Amino acid sequence: MDQDKFIADAKGKRKKNINEITLKVLAKMLNDNVKYLDTHYIQDRSLEVIEKTLRKLKFKSDEVQRVRRAFLDVLLDGAKKELYGYEDEYKAAKNDLKDKSKKEKAKETLGRIERIRNKTPNGLSEQRDMECEPVCQLIAVELLSKDLMLKDEDFVNGCIEIDNELLMSTIYRSLFEELFEQLVTSLDKSYILANAVNWGVPRHEIRLKMIDNRLKNEKDNGGNPECNRDDTYKGNEQADKS
Repeated sequence: MDQDKFIADAKGKRKKNINEITLKVLAKMLNDNVKYLDTHYIQDRSLEVIEKTLRKLKFKSDEVQRVRRAFLDVLLDGAKKELYGYEDEYKAAKNDLKDKSKKEKAKETLGRIERIRNKTPNGLSEQRDMECEPVCQLIAVELLSKDLMLKDEDFVNGCIEIDNELLMSTIYRSLFEELFEQLVTSLDKSYILANAVNWGVPRHEIRLKMIDNRLKNEKDNGGNPECNRDDTYKGNEQADKS
């Protein structure tokens, strides 16, 4: 599996799937007239609700455990046939010959493996590789034996239960992060646009004299922030020119 491509494709799909939920949440927040800065509380609290809900679920299921154990049985049978070794490195190096950036390294790898095959190692490192490989292969075969790995039934079932919970957590967290990325981005854009309307200019054009003038106007209005925006902006323009 190309992990980078898998993650990129999944993120693209999540973005599309979450769009509708984002709009639904924004509509609810608007309808309930929640405070702009309460978004962070909503994020923390909703995550707490999800996590504690999952803790109440039972990830232990006899049927699920039976199916997962059967799946492990098949995988471990395949491990014997697919045991990694120098032949895999040899095939990978042959493919790397086509890539200019990897060609020299590939040639070195092919030469090393051919010498190990022919039992004519060049130097102590290759001699070590040749002599130790059978031991390494034996360890891998023995530890990947289903008779050993699946022998402790209680431990295997416990691992399956933990893995089920981890799987659920991995899926919901990616969706949760996408949702709040969209929410925060949307709210920030709305805040910036509202700010521009309030000040009469985009945020990046607000100057210190304009802020000072706004504060003076509010003070003259008895600290009332609901002063007329157009009048304030005219004063801001005069202050900016001074």
